[in-house]
Amino acid sequence: MNRFTGRTALVTGGARGIGRAVALRLAQEGANVAVSDISEEAASATAKEIWEETGAPAVGLSHDVRDEERTRAIPSLVAEGLGAPPDVVVCNAGIQRREDVLTLSRSGWQEMMDVHAMGSLFTMQAAARVMVPLGRGSIVLVSSAAVLQGSRSAAHYAAAKSAMLSLVKSFGATLAPDGIRVNAVAPGMVDTELLARSNNELAELEGVPVEEVIRKRVGQIPLRRMATPEDVAGAVAYLASDDAAYVTGECIYVTGGGLMF
Repeated sequence: MNRFTGRTALVTGGARGIGRAVALRLAQEGANVAVSDISEEAASATAKEIWEETGAPAVGLSHDVRDEERTRAIPSLVAEGLGAPPDVVVCNAGIQRREDVLTLSRSGWQEMMDVHAMGSLFTMQAAARVMVPLGRGSIVLVSSAAVLQGSRSAAHYAAAKSAMLSLVKSFGATLAPDGIRVNAVAPGMVDTELLARSNNELAELEGVPVEEVIRKRVGQIPLRRMATPEDVAGAVAYLASDDAAYVTGECIYVTGGGLMF
């Protein structure tokens, strides 16, 4: 498939994990891709790998989504590197740190909100500035199935990811008349470095081996496995493509059936 031929995509947090898989998938389907990440070295390395594997033009950019000024400048930097501003933007940058909700700190709460909610807001605003004049575009946010599940150790993470879903609806309604669609994916357990760190933190909090944490969590998934980053990338690519031309303000849950019960 070449659903993104002639398109320019920006993937935040694109150097590893889900972001890397999304950037690679879009490039495989014809997009020119900008990989932005808080680590410029990692972003550039991933962009180089994408170019070597797909032949698609790709650039790596240093980008902390909490930095409003830098985020505002990112579309212009994408245009400089790839010849056009992004008409596909994937807000994937994120963090995950566990804290007990009963002792959750102000700094822990604020950090989650700054990266996920504020970072997405800044990125979506920057995307809208270049997409509205184009009269087209697609924005996809990577939220989390945690928004529908209570968690003693990840309440701040779930709240921040919930804020992202609210932004999807607000931006979706605002930008629809301009031909711009805004959607989200909400993955469950995805086999990434971020999840591995999270599982280790959870095991420490619960005082059990990390293998027990993984066994228990996977056992609650009807498909009996964790998602791969590529599973999530497929859903993102669908929402970003013209196959989803009549879809906006929506969220696809990529959980292996984990929310059925």
